[in-house]
Amino acid sequence: MPLEDVIADLTVAYAAVPEVLAIVQGGSRTIGRQDVDSDLDLYVYSQDGVPLPARKAVIESRAAWFELDNRVAELADIWSERKSGLSVKVIF
Repeated sequence: MPLEDVIADLTVAYAAVPEVLAIVQGGSRTIGRQDVDSDLDLYVYSQDGVPLPARKAVIESRAAWFELDNRVAELADIWSERKSGLSVKVIF
């Protein structure tokens, strides 16, 4: 699946969550400095947080593997797209 389609699918999925106010792409892919190991970075903004069940629902049908609620640097969900193998990180 082309990157643009992944971004569009994720934008639609997160936009359907009532708490979500905005979705922004960031990281190396946004500025054209990606390499073979670069992931897709999306930032999801909300006023009161995005509930974990809603986040899991977006991810579980599309991921080969996933990690919810990673808090190493910032609150993020991380996964690998089943169809393309693309690594995705969504920061909340």
